[in-house]
Amino acid sequence: MVVSGSLTPQRTQEFYQTVVDAGVDMFVIRGTTVSAEHVSSQADPLNLKEFIYELDVPVIVGGAAGTPRLCT
Repeated sequence: MVVSGSLTPQRTQEFYQTVVDAGVDMFVIRGTTVSAEHVSSQADPLNLKEFIYELDVPVIVGGAAGTPRLCT
């Protein structure tokens, strides 16, 4: 079984160590729009290139946006 943990870019710096310490096999940074540097008015920018390089687990960055549709 593969275990993953995910956080939004806004919460990544604050909580990533808890996710990694829990023993996840991969880490997901999810959001509708994610850029190489997440900019926040409340915290220092998160440089995703540097952040991902420093982690010991694979990282997936991205997400999906849209309206769910039921196909019949």
